[in-house]
Amino acid sequence: MYGIEDRTASSPTSSDNKGVMVITGQHMDHNFSSWTFYDSNTHRKSCSVCDGYVSSNHDYEWIIVYDTSGNDIGHVKDCVQCHDRKDSGFHVWSDWYNAGAIGEQRHCTVCQLSTETRPHDFDVYWLYGQPPTCLYEGIKVYDCKNCLYEYQEIVPALGHDWQWITYNSYKNSSTCPYRRYWEDERCTRCGIWHWVDRYYKVSENHSCAWF
Repeated sequence: MYGIEDRTASSPTSSDNKGVMVITGQHMDHNFSSWTFYDSNTHRKSCSVCDGYVSSNHDYEWIIVYDTSGNDIGHVKDCVQCHDRKDSGFHVWSDWYNAGAIGEQRHCTVCQLSTETRPHDFDVYWLYGQPPTCLYEGIKVYDCKNCLYEYQEIVPALGHDWQWITYNSYKNSSTCPYRRYWEDERCTRCGIWHWVDRYYKVSENHSCAWF
């Protein structure tokens, strides 16, 4: 919509501040202001040379509103040209949904711009109830209680934890200074073992049936 008077030789053909006006035989370009609010439906920009104007409808889009600390406090419709604002309000949140590894998210169902994220709340358990053993790996399962997101972690086999245990010793006779020992090398986790027969002597000059 144009409000250019008859003295304008050629009216603007778009809102790009173009146009030519004839005053006392001279051609002069329009010098338009920025867009300003006019009414609830339109905004205008005026020419400082001829006092004409160009008018168009508002073009609103949603933007997020922040407080002085930078916190998201809601949304509002903002005209991209004159920045008139309307329909401000708080976000209307969707249900929480699975957003993959980053956690759970929800979004504003009105402006579709703002989102909130929270970590998954996992139940953790061993697949088939079997933690890792000395010889076999275990698979730990993380299962979100809310959105059913799940992932698995392979925990390597632990390997044996060997410890020497002496469980028997005796002498060959009451006069023999030698002592015989049986020792187990046992795994403290799984209990597997093997034994070693050991002999200890206290004198190089001693002899008996063992030596």
